Amino acid sequence: MIHVAIKGGRRFKDIISPKVKYSVPQCNLKLVELENYAEENGIYGDIEIIIYEDKNILFRDSYNIGQGVSRNLLLLVNTTLNTTFKDTPKAEKELLINKLMKEFEKNETAQGELGVRRSTFKEKFTTLREKRAAKARAAAEA
Repeated sequence: MIHVAIKGGRRFKDIISPKVKYSVPQCNLKLVELENYAEENGIYGDIEIIIYEDKNILFRDSYNIGQGVSRNLLLLVNTTLNTTFKDTPKAEKELLINKLMKEFEKNETAQGELGVRRSTFKEKFTTLREKRAAKARAAAEA
């Protein structure tokens, strides 16, 4: 399982905790939240993103927050791989990007399944409510 730790200075302690392990989609949402917070409050600072697979570190890098650039985890990782890690074999870079993309897909699949369960529950609940209302009307008429 892949998870991400985001470490930042005191400026961002209200939004991120270095102790929390985020899923890839959660990390992406936190990056958006961090950028918005920094822009609204005129704050600039660095954060460190560490991507783990189980307990092994897959990726680690620092990014500037408050400049509107750090909003997408895949884009950040891909940019770093293509600039800082130019000499790394292309297959290794693609493997990391593919792992991250699979984590996004897993989340979308899970959200879809949750939506199906919610809609099924809603249908059952609505049917039950309608039956009760019909009983109440019948009792009131009698």
